[in-house]
Amino acid sequence: MNILLGVTGSISCYKTFDLLRLYIKGGHQVKVITTKGAEQFIKSDLYRYLGAKSIYGHLDDFNLKKLEDNKTVTHIELVKWADHFVIAPLSANTLARLSYGIAEDMLGCTFLAYPKNKSISLFPAMNTNMLVNPIVKKNIQSLKQLSNVTIYPTSSGKLACGDDGEGKLLEIEAIYNCTTSTPSPIHLEQVADRKKVLITTGATIAPLDQVRYMTNPSSGKTGFHLAKAALRGGHEVEVIAGLYSTTELESLTSHP
Repeated sequence: MNILLGVTGSISCYKTFDLLRLYIKGGHQVKVITTKGAEQFIKSDLYRYLGAKSIYGHLDDFNLKKLEDNKTVTHIELVKWADHFVIAPLSANTLARLSYGIAEDMLGCTFLAYPKNKSISLFPAMNTNMLVNPIVKKNIQSLKQLSNVTIYPTSSGKLACGDDGEGKLLEIEAIYNCTTSTPSPIHLEQVADRKKVLITTGATIAPLDQVRYMTNPSSGKTGFHLAKAALRGGHEVEVIAGLYSTTELESLTSHP
C-alpha cells in the first residue's frame, strides 16, 4: 500500500519515526509531508534515513528539485500515488486550517485535492483544554462530514505540559493496525455482503477444581490477523479473546 503520511506541529510528532518504521517493516511505501510547525520540532531528513521514498516540506509544492518524473504540480501527483492519507499527529492549528479548506501549504493543498474514493485518517494530539474547546469540537465535526475522513480518538495520560487527561496521540501500534486494515470508501460501496463477524481467539481455560485449571499457550495472534483481514474487507468485527491474548487486539478497538 502507498501511504502518504502528514506530520504536523505537535510535540508528539517525534513518534512518527516509529510509525514510519512499522509501515516500512510491513512492506508499505511511504511519502512524508511536514508542516511548518512540524519542522520546528524534528529534522525531516530522518524520515529518508528510515526508509521514506520522499519527504516534502511545507513550501515544496513548486520546488523544482522535488518534482518527480517531470511533473508540474506535486500535490496532485501525490494524491494520485497514495492509497491512504494518514495525518498524525494532527495539531489544533492544522485541524482548523483543514476544516476551513485553507490551502496555504503542501499539506493543505494535498488534503483538498484528495479524492473521495480513498481514505483519510486523522489522529489529533493536543492539550486537554484545547481538545474540549468548542471551536476545536466544531472543527472536528466539520471534518467528520466528509465521507472519506475518519477522525480517531486521542488517548489519555500525562501530557507534554505535565497535565493528565485526554489529548495524547493514539498509540503508534494502534495507528498502524487501524490504518493498514481500513477499507477504501469505494471498496466499502462494492462490498455487497457485509457481515457481522465473531472471532474467538487465544487460550481457553478449563477449571479442574477450585484451585487448578488446564489451558494452552495460544497467543491469540491468529485471531488478531483474522480480525484485521475482516476489517479490511469492510465487515463489522467482534472478538472474544482468552485471558492472556496478545495486547495487539486492543489496538483495533478504535477502528472505524
